[in-house]
Amino acid sequence: MLLNAIHKGIAEEINKKRKLLSKFEKAHERIYKRLEHQIEVEANIHSARIEDENSYTKNFMTNKSNKNVLKSFKNIQAAFTFGYSNFKPGYVDENLIKGIARIVESINSDYRLVGVRPKGAIWTPPYPGKIRYEMDLFLKELNYLLFLSEDEKKKGNYIPAVEAAIFSHLHLVRIHPFEDGNGRTSRIIQNIILRYYGFPPPVIYNGEKLFYCDLLEKAIVGYRDRIGIHQPFLSREEIIFYNYIAEKINLSLDKILNL
Repeated sequence: MLLNAIHKGIAEEINKKRKLLSKFEKAHERIYKRLEHQIEVEANIHSARIEDENSYTKNFMTNKSNKNVLKSFKNIQAAFTFGYSNFKPGYVDENLIKGIARIVESINSDYRLVGVRPKGAIWTPPYPGKIRYEMDLFLKELNYLLFLSEDEKKKGNYIPAVEAAIFSHLHLVRIHPFEDGNGRTSRIIQNIILRYYGFPPPVIYNGEKLFYCDLLEKAIVGYRDRIGIHQPFLSREEIIFYNYIAEKINLSLDKILNL
C-alpha cells in the first residue's frame, strides 16, 4: 500500500522537476555533478550542526565546537559514501543501518541496551527489549515501500520513492535504536534513498532545528497514538512532516535547476 502522504500539488511539482533534472544531467553533466555535490555537502554540514549542543551559544565559535562539527561532518560524508555503495532497493538490512551508524559515531555501534529519552523530547523511544522487533518491522515496511517505488518509477512516478525516504527518516528516529547518532543516521539513510532515485537531499538548516524537531516529535506522537487505536491511515502530524521534508526536496531541486 502506498503512503499517499504528500500533497498532490507538491507531488506533481516534484515529479515534473525530477524529469527536468534528468534532462539537465544529460545536457550539463559536469555542472549537475558540481551542484549535486554542493547541496549534499550543505545538507551534511547542517545535519552535523543540528546535533551540536553549542550551536545556539557563543561557544559555537570556539575551536572545540568547530572541531566537533567538522569531525561529525566528515563521519557523515564517509557514512553516506559507505551506505550508498551498499544500498539496494528492497534489500535494506540491519547490517547496512548498523554500518552507517558505526561510521557516524566512530564506534562499534550496536543496538542500545539502555533506555533513552532525547533531550527535551515529548516522547520516549521503545525500551531496549523491543528494539529488534521494531527494527525488523521497520525494515520489512521500508523494503516493501522500496519495491513499490521500483514499480512506480517505471511509470514515471517518483513520489513513492520520496515517501519511502521520508518514512526511513521518521521511523528510525522514532525507534532510536542506538545510544547516539540516530538523527544523523536517519537523515543519511533518507538521503541515500533520495540519491538513488535521482533527488538532491533536503537541507534542514541549523536555524530550523527547533521547528524541525517539533514537527518530527509531533509526527512520532501522531504515529504512536494512531497505532494505539489501530488506525491504519497516517495522522495529521505525520502528513505535515512528510510534506515539510517534501517541500525541502522541492527547494533543493530548484537550486539545481535554477528555478
